[in-house]
Amino acid sequence: MKKVFFFIGAIATFAACSPKVPFTEAIRQNYNLTTDEIKQIQFYTSGDIVLVRGTKENDKDTYNHTLTVTQGKRVEEVDIPKGTPGLAEIVNDHSIKVSFENGSGKSITFGVKMNSDSTYKFIAEEWKDDKGKILYDGRTFFALKGAENVQLLFKLKSLDKNTTKRRVVGGKSYNILY
Repeated sequence: MKKVFFFIGAIATFAACSPKVPFTEAIRQNYNLTTDEIKQIQFYTSGDIVLVRGTKENDKDTYNHTLTVTQGKRVEEVDIPKGTPGLAEIVNDHSIKVSFENGSGKSITFGVKMNSDSTYKFIAEEWKDDKGKILYDGRTFFALKGAENVQLLFKLKSLDKNTTKRRVVGGKSYNILY
């Protein structure tokens, strides 16, 4: 008996969860989604996106009549793990800028690539040596290899709303008086 209740509970839990599916141009057109409607959708990443930015730091100091020169490199990373929720900020004809954190300019572009399956994927300004150059938080970052395959996902719930009006009639007969 406990197994039956567990099974029923598992089915109810699974049924309550909407699957995450890739956002495509076909979905956008089939449902005639407006900019405002797209901005109301909770989006997710299908994979990890790692943004890296490196700067050289040269510093100098004079102390005790000696010039000390320090050379180094500072690396800044922004990690957006698989499944991170984000919101659409700017919606264009075939692209959407999605933000995964608060702050101006902290958004990533997803869009339909030419000759593709119409799935919205991570888009960079240019690709060189398997790194995608983008502007993030007002600075140039490079997306590491693998980001080019990250799709924009969303939850799709399909409801079948059928109504049936039914009534049972009792019949009709003659009242015969004898």
